[in-house]
Amino acid sequence: KQWYQRRVAITAGETKLSETLKLVTVPGLIKMEYKGVLNVLNNIHQYMNHPTEVLTALAHCITKQDAMFHFTLPNYKHPEGLPDALAVRYNLYFQKEPDHEAVGRLVLKQFRDKKLKFYVACEDSDDSVNIPDDQIGDVHRLLFEGDALRLNSSELNIIITKK
Repeated sequence: KQWYQRRVAITAGETKLSETLKLVTVPGLIKMEYKGVLNVLNNIHQYMNHPTEVLTALAHCITKQDAMFHFTLPNYKHPEGLPDALAVRYNLYFQKEPDHEAVGRLVLKQFRDKKLKFYVACEDSDDSVNIPDDQIGDVHRLLFEGDALRLNSSELNIIITKK
């Protein structure tokens, strides 16, 4: 078994598809490593323990006008005030203070249940580019038609600090 693990390590190939996507192939195994929004969607159970950090990172990708329209929010200070504005909007308080943890969990649950639809804005698109079949499912997870929240980037800078 140890020889097999060494052999797999030697024959494993790693291909960088883009800045946010890396493909690692091992004979009989394909593993894709996600970053940004797709990482949050694929590992949402892990991020449920850090909802405030995810919400803070998302606040930097959402414009104030989009947040006010999509969540029906009053005027607030952006981006620091988005968790407070959402807490007031959804009446989520803890000891008479806005509960950012509850707001973050609510947003993550909406992502998980596909109730909070979003798309990642692109500057321009090239229709001549063919996307491989094994990646088209991930692309469609970032594309919604109709009323959806606009994210300026799929990159999220989630900073988790140990308490």
